[in-house]
Amino acid sequence: MTENLADLILSTSDLGDVKAIDVKQWPATAGKLFVRQMNAKERDIYYHLIRQTSDGKPSDIMTRVAAMVLVDKDGKRIFTDEQADKLGAKNPEAIEHIYVEWQQLQTPVSDDEQKKS
Repeated sequence: MTENLADLILSTSDLGDVKAIDVKQWPATAGKLFVRQMNAKERDIYYHLIRQTSDGKPSDIMTRVAAMVLVDKDGKRIFTDEQADKLGAKNPEAIEHIYVEWQQLQTPVSDDEQKKS
């Protein structure tokens, strides 16, 4: 009997673990915030935001990334895409800290792979 390869791939947990972070500007969240890697769809959005910035159009990359990768201990997103604008009104150092922590989780992508996106 042949396994359905699509089901096998889709049921595989392949994004890695979440990483606990502390954001000093938000002391009430101590021990409750985590970041995770982006999934493929989110990474496509991220590359699109980068292209917007390089074209001279304003982009809120750090805020959008923070909204996508900030999760609870179970890996569930804390913010929706619609809440990213509100998150952008928060302390910029807090958002940058989340962004930097997320960057450290990423698997390096070659320039050739990035150009394909």
